[in-house]
Amino acid sequence: MSVINVKEYENHLIESEKSKRTIRSYTNTLMQLNEFFKNNGIEEITKSNLIEFKTFLQNKYDNIKTINGKIVQINIFLKWAKKNGLLRHLDIVDYGGVVKEVNLDNLKLKHLKQQSNAHRPSPNESEYKRLVKYAVNEEIKMFILTIGNTGLRISEIVKYLRFSDLDKKNIKIKNKGKTRIIAIPMWLRKDLKKSSLLENEKDTGKDGYLFPKSQQWYRTKIKETASKAHISKEKVYPHCFRHYFAKSFLKNGGDSLVLQQLLGHESSKTTELYVKMDEEDLTNVFKGIKNR
Repeated sequence: MSVINVKEYENHLIESEKSKRTIRSYTNTLMQLNEFFKNNGIEEITKSNLIEFKTFLQNKYDNIKTINGKIVQINIFLKWAKKNGLLRHLDIVDYGGVVKEVNLDNLKLKHLKQQSNAHRPSPNESEYKRLVKYAVNEEIKMFILTIGNTGLRISEIVKYLRFSDLDKKNIKIKNKGKTRIIAIPMWLRKDLKKSSLLENEKDTGKDGYLFPKSQQWYRTKIKETASKAHISKEKVYPHCFRHYFAKSFLKNGGDSLVLQQLLGHESSKTTELYVKMDEEDLTNVFKGIKNR
């Protein structure tokens, strides 16, 4: 069942005599939001879930104007839904036995500023190693290592990786209408085969998924890992390990055009966002300069 009743909102737009182009644009955005919720096992609209979708948009689109356009459409929909009592079920939410009121006024997204076309903060090398070391369980450790050494998206790691892939040199990943080839490093394949993940193979067979849980489950567990490793939760999310993979590849002498193919980016501009240095990176570069 979809979180958002797109058809009901479409009827409202028709009754408001909006143009066909406007109606198509709004409904496409809401269907995209519904699909994101479905893929991540999300069943309700909350501020944190909306922010996750905003991050998804930043990683998908190069054009900030396009992203902000979708944010405007979502905010207008939320305002309409609240006015018509369609968000009333969120007035009270049970947080593990503790009932709290939810401020529906917070259910809106801020626009991106022009300089926000860089990706969110992500872990540096020492933080990445701490996350691996303090992973809340072995499955999360393997999850971090797999994305950190393949550059896979979370949607790809839970949808495509199967036990049978651990015996393959190359794996075909189909996403967004495109197919690319990735390979799991030999050492990591060996570690995965030795891990507790293989216990599930007895029940599912070779065609079973290596990481079978929902995207939301993995998102929650890596946040718990961030707390355990004493790293800002802002820097830790599934896509951050993809960013780490990209930066490490270039740091070790990799070519940006090759990286574009590894990540499956259609545009080199998207790849540039992944490798753009943040404040910490820039500071470290300056520290190493010795023009005496």
